[in-house]
Formats: sequence, structure tokens, C-alpha cells
Amino acid sequence: MILLKQDVSNSIEYFNDVDYVIHAASNTHPIQYATDPVGTIKTNVFGTNNLLEYSRAHNVKKFILVSSFEVYGKVKNNEQIGENDYGIVDCLIPRSCYPESKRLSESLTIAYSTQENIDVSIVRLSRVFGPTMSLQSSLATAQFIKNAVDGEDIVLKSDGKQLYSYNYVGDAVTAIITVMLKGKDKEAYNVSDEAYDLRLGEFAQIVSNYNNKNVVFKLPDDIEKEGFSNSVMTILDSQKLKELGWRPLGNIKNDINDTINVLKLKMHK
Repeated sequence: MILLKQDVSNSIEYFNDVDYVIHAASNTHPIQYATDPVGTIKTNVFGTNNLLEYSRAHNVKKFILVSSFEVYGKVKNNEQIGENDYGIVDCLIPRSCYPESKRLSESLTIAYSTQENIDVSIVRLSRVFGPTMSLQSSLATAQFIKNAVDGEDIVLKSDGKQLYSYNYVGDAVTAIITVMLKGKDKEAYNVSDEAYDLRLGEFAQIVSNYNNKNVVFKLPDDIEKEGFSNSVMTILDSQKLKELGWRPLGNIKNDINDTINVLKLKMHK
């Protein structure tokens, strides 16, 4: 195994051939959307371009772009969002640095496939959680889990009514591998399951039950508010992915508890 550490915003400094490229490098940190929108855009767009250039030059068998539910923007009147359902993203809001650059990354990936004959597929993840997540992240789920690891009340900075699809990290990995091996060229695949659709407040309650703590409300500061998503419902339809044979491996309550248990062990080593 060769571990190559580098900034994907720069040209890829690896000259051997590989069979598969999975591009998963991206800022997914709401405070960074507010404080470093330029860096967020560059990582997504330049990183995608550099890895596609590498794939073109080295005859990669398959290129996988790991994208996001955020490309859909505000979709009206849809209980479930399919791969062809698109809504509005206000490009004049700094926070849109993330969804807009993910959209452009997807377009660039399809353009390279068309022009340079690269076999590509796109994986659109839901909100991912698991023991690999950083507790320094400003994602709401990461902060909930940090509260639980620290034995504190769970701090909710909204009304908690937002309805979202979630992914456990293990299921996200198996979805990426499934698409890498079975996904069609120039196709996008949502990653979600109905059993992992929850309101944000319900997610916070499951976390709080771990330590028998309370869910408490706290007003977000100005920077936090700038980084927050204004979407109140993002439920993804994953039928296309399930037709490839993918299914989640566990259930969300156990996955949340396992996440907290593993992170507590890491903290006490």
C-alpha cells in the first residue's frame, strides 16, 4: 500500500497507473462554508479537475465522484428526491459555495466522460455520521455526538423539525463500492434508506438517550447561522442504488450508539 498525502487542489503528484479513482476530498464543515468559501470551491472544483486529468492520463477503469444531497437545492413538493429532481440554489449566498461547486464538479465529471471517454459514476450521499467523523466538525450531528461523548446535554440550535436522510459511514462505503463495481457510466446514485430518515430533533433525542441526558435549545451565533443549510426536508429516493443490490447493514439507533461507544474509547486511549 502507498499512502500519498497531498492537496487535491494542486496537480496530482503520482505517476503510476491505478484502476479506480474515488474522489471524496471536500470541505463538509458548515463553519468553513461561512469562513472559507473560496477554499471550499477550490477543493471541490480544482480537486475534481485534477483527479479527472489524472484519470484521463492513466486510463483509469472507473472514476467515482462522491457528491452530496446538497446538489438538489430547494426542491418543492417532493416527498422523495430522485436523481433528476433539482431545485433552487441561490448562488449569491456565500454558503452556496458548497452545493454550487458540487454541481459544477458533477458537470465537469460528465464533461470529461463525454469528451475523454472516461467511465464515471456519481454517488450522492445523505448526511453521513459514524466513528470516523471529527468531533471538531460543526455539523449538527457531530456536535450532538460530541455532547454525548463528553456526557453533556445535547445542544440543538434550531427547532429540530428538519426532515433528512442519513447515512452510517459503513453503509456509505458499501454504496461507493457497489457503484464502483456495478454503476453505469454517466449515472448518479442517491444513497439513503427509509429507515434512516429522521427529523433532526429525533436524531438529537436518540443521542441524548445514550446518557439519559436532555436535549436543550441554544441560539446559534452569526457565523454558525451563515453556515447552516436552509433546507427543511431532504429525503432521497435510493431505488436506483438498491437495484444494484445495495442495502444498509444495520439500523440507525444501533449505529448512533456504536458511534458514541467507539469515539469514547478513542478519547480515553
